[in-house]
Amino acid sequence: MSDEEANDGDEYVETSSEGFLSQLSSSCGGVIFGIILFFGAFPLLFWNEGRAVARYDTLEQGAANTKSISANSIDPANEGQLLHFSALLDSTGNITDPIFGITTDDIKLRRHVDQFQWAEKVTTTTKKKLGGGKETIKSYTYSKDWYSTVEDATKFKIQANHSNPGTFEFSEFEVSSNNITVGAFRFPNDMIDASWYVPLTTVSASNVEEKYRAQVKEGSGGLYYKVVTSNNGNTSKTSSGPEIGDERITFAVVQPQMISVIAEQKGNTFTTHYTENKKGSILMIQEGTVSAAAMYDQSRAENEMLAWILRFVGFLVMYIGISLLFGPLEALADVIPFLGDVVGCGITFVAVVVAGTFSGITISIAWLIYHPVIGAIVLVVILLVVAGVAYLVRLCKGDKVGDE
Repeated sequence: MSDEEANDGDEYVETSSEGFLSQLSSSCGGVIFGIILFFGAFPLLFWNEGRAVARYDTLEQGAANTKSISANSIDPANEGQLLHFSALLDSTGNITDPIFGITTDDIKLRRHVDQFQWAEKVTTTTKKKLGGGKETIKSYTYSKDWYSTVEDATKFKIQANHSNPGTFEFSEFEVSSNNITVGAFRFPNDMIDASWYVPLTTVSASNVEEKYRAQVKEGSGGLYYKVVTSNNGNTSKTSSGPEIGDERITFAVVQPQMISVIAEQKGNTFTTHYTENKKGSILMIQEGTVSAAAMYDQSRAENEMLAWILRFVGFLVMYIGISLLFGPLEALADVIPFLGDVVGCGITFVAVVVAGTFSGITISIAWLIYHPVIGAIVLVVILLVVAGVAYLVRLCKGDKVGDE
């Protein structure tokens, strides 16, 4: 059951209700999904520890075998070896955007396109009802802004007066110099990091392709394409503000700069280095002049950060799974909203404790396999914490019984 209401401005509200039996049925269906999540968290956590240890070992092996060299010349004796060097990333010749005529002598040139479109934002609020069930209020708001992907207006809840073109006049574009080098080495084009791009803030519309020239104007930070519609007739009479369908074209370049590389020499270039068992790989490229030791330290830190992120993800998956398992109990308690909130808090507490305990034990078992000493220490600590919590709970129960 749902109701729609139009408010002043570009906002629409939809209210729907779900009865007690329907909510209970949904929560029972969630139990199956909860079981899948709960048991799925174990292999995720176990795999993550194996991945972290393998990456750590790869970095340690690489750090011990990396040879720092000068990139001013290529020594055939270093073929196949893991090398570190710092040199100037540079190129020769000019590169051009063929439609907008933007020419530069930088290493790479990228065109980025945004279109002025309608977008829909949905805000959902849920309220529990006395006697069970819940009421869901969805608020749909519409606003115009610049977006780099198509906002599909055919999927909007309210499509009237919120039409978008559905396609872009211009697409993303990227062009690279044919001769990119770092010192004496040829630099593979696909190894240029996206973060190296810097905005090209001053651009001219004087060399735009003839068929677009009348509709393209210079603006802040780029070029602006003014769409011709039945509303504006021709570009000479358009309003100063953007209209739906207008496009903003901005440009960015990769400039010559110092970079540091750790990779395997291969002919006149370099490639990813693989460990002897082919299970680990090393390829590091950073901006600036960075020592091999600093580059390995950063990779170790990144590996540790990823390990903790995935540990939290594993814990979260397990927590959600446990919460779903108790979903029917909370649905039953929701007959009285206040009681449902209390039961929900209890379920949250139990889910956090159980997920934390099982996550810790899983991580410890993984370390027992990959690094036995560290794994044993972690497992003992977790078991002591669990034992301490159990003892405190029993002690509190004993005090209550004594008081009675």
